[in-house]
Amino acid sequence: VDADGRNVLGGTTLYASIEAAQEAGETEVTLLADFTGKMSTITSGTFVLNLNDKTFTCTKNDQLWSKYAGIRVKAANLIVNAGENGKIVFESGTTYGFAVTGDDNDQGTDNLTINGGTYECGNAAQGIYFWSKNDGKLTIKDATLTSTYNAGSYTVFVYFRGGIAEVENTTINTQALCCFDAEPIPLYKDATSAPYTPYVIPSTKATLKNCTFTNNTYVEYTVGGNTYKPDWLSTAVACSFGAEVTVDGGTYTGKKYGAYVYSSGGTMNLKSGTFKGEANSLRASKNNSGTVSLGSENKSYADFGDSYIYYSSSCTLDGETKADNGNCHIEPKEF
Repeated sequence: VDADGRNVLGGTTLYASIEAAQEAGETEVTLLADFTGKMSTITSGTFVLNLNDKTFTCTKNDQLWSKYAGIRVKAANLIVNAGENGKIVFESGTTYGFAVTGDDNDQGTDNLTINGGTYECGNAAQGIYFWSKNDGKLTIKDATLTSTYNAGSYTVFVYFRGGIAEVENTTINTQALCCFDAEPIPLYKDATSAPYTPYVIPSTKATLKNCTFTNNTYVEYTVGGNTYKPDWLSTAVACSFGAEVTVDGGTYTGKKYGAYVYSSGGTMNLKSGTFKGEANSLRASKNNSGTVSLGSENKSYADFGDSYIYYSSSCTLDGETKADNGNCHIEPKEF
């Protein structure tokens, strides 16, 4: 036992919790047993969490717009190394599993890397919420993410907005879609709450390789006695606001659509893979009269370009394709 009362074995300091290790300034922590507790928000540098084949039951931590996150990253880097059987279980009441959001002054770049493991997001409306103003990077390899939660119109299991996403050999089973989005992000002057301008349009590019995405049920919710079952939530993978998604292998099964470019526009390059939907394997929409609100400003959907889906002869399309109008393009292409 050292002078501070902590056990020291071969240069390894033992802590009672992840938070205690963080408070001591550690930048790499390895679980030695299954653990239930919080993990403090990561606000600088790089933090490595080694699950070491153990289970981390993550309790609610930081509030994000009055909703709780499990693990939050603000202008920093988080690396999760799971080992062969490592697991994170986000407790009930956690709205966001991983929330990657930049800091309060819109500075810094975020990176989240997930290497292997299983992630049970229970009733988290968004398993991964990645909202980068400065071209951060999301990397997921050899992982499995699941959720059975239906949070109504708020249910987007992976919401990636701004930066580069690389997802490989990963399985996502959920009642919600994975959306890659380049919607304009409002900036706050001098870290105040107003005005909203200027704003940035983030560059958003995603590559999915040999993944299995399954959106296995209709999202259904009731407001004012009316029941809604939105089509746009019933897809496996989607993009919007000019984002670009490249798919190279895997299976993408939506309750209604396999792959969907939303009415704000975007591009999907489908090099290979299987795309299934009860209505359409591929769907492209475009509404040039639509607008997105940025405080006192509105930006037209027309500014983000048409909707494009290119698919190669290596793709398997299980279901009809549908291009809604003349600004939508679903075309064969050899890459």
